[in-house]
Amino acid sequence: KNNLATLETEVDLVLEKAHADAGVHIGVVFHAREYTEKPRSVKRDGFDNDKAYIDAVMQLFADKGVAVVTARQILMAADPCGD
Repeated sequence: KNNLATLETEVDLVLEKAHADAGVHIGVVFHAREYTEKPRSVKRDGFDNDKAYIDAVMQLFADKGVAVVTARQILMAADPCGD
């Protein structure tokens, strides 16, 4: 059931409900190899390719004010579970 609408609902729950003050982190991982215009076989959304879907996810995060960091940034941090 993962699609952009479901992700948006989950982001809203984190930002607006009981979790908003708990310091919850949202974890979404994409591999660089997924950022292509190869046709998608997923039929649960209207995106023609993974690049379009990933762009929409990143735009959702920007629209909602969600800070985005790379896995590399997390792994290289001195205290990855802090902040």
